[in-house]
Amino acid sequence: MEQKQAIALTAAMGLVLGLASAHLAAVTYYGGEPSRSADALYSTTFALLVACGVNADRRGRAAGGCYEYGAFVFFLWPYVLPVYLYKTRRWWGLAKAMGIIGLFFVPWCCAMLVYWWLVASGT
Repeated sequence: MEQKQAIALTAAMGLVLGLASAHLAAVTYYGGEPSRSADALYSTTFALLVACGVNADRRGRAAGGCYEYGAFVFFLWPYVLPVYLYKTRRWWGLAKAMGIIGLFFVPWCCAMLVYWWLVASGT
């Protein structure tokens, strides 16, 4: 993967994670629940960024795959990403896949931290 593409995808992923975390933390702080459309937007954007990253990596490695591998990754990324990274990087790739899957849950962890803080402070 080219250096500029990697930086752009990392920045986009950081922006998406930051916005989703701030949104869920604010919604939790004010006692609401996130809308289904906000959850769908976050999930779709995250899956799109993962699929773009896998496609860029495949081009850089000249890895084979089916014709619409990007769509396959987009729709089934939690299952396909560990398989792809294991095939291309072995155990280190599997660790990276678990890290990316863990990143998906960062906004919910931020919301839980805000909730626990609110409970602990008695508000």
